[in-house]
Amino acid sequence: MAGPKWHNKKEILGMWMLSMLLDRELHGYELLQRINEDPFLGPINPGMVYRILRELEMMGFVTSRWSFGGGPARRVYTITPSGKRWLFSMKPYLEEHKRFIDSVLEKLK
Repeated sequence: MAGPKWHNKKEILGMWMLSMLLDRELHGYELLQRINEDPFLGPINPGMVYRILRELEMMGFVTSRWSFGGGPARRVYTITPSGKRWLFSMKPYLEEHKRFIDSVLEKLK
């Protein structure tokens, strides 16, 4: 399955969310909190986080389920095998961008 092209902040956030879901399943509010703790990514409108999660789910990159207990019901997101394959397929793209950024930083020394 082809994934989206990641060129803007929304697309970068989607890739970042997938990478956070590699470790464990998370609910949307946890992802929002982590984004807002990062000076590069946050602060962000909560609606954008949930729109991205819905798009990732429509692409088959994440699944969600309702979790009940310990407070209000929350939708919990899990990366799918398809999402993992796609995310790992993006590694060369990310490495190329890292090389570009490193070369710019080197010139700024």
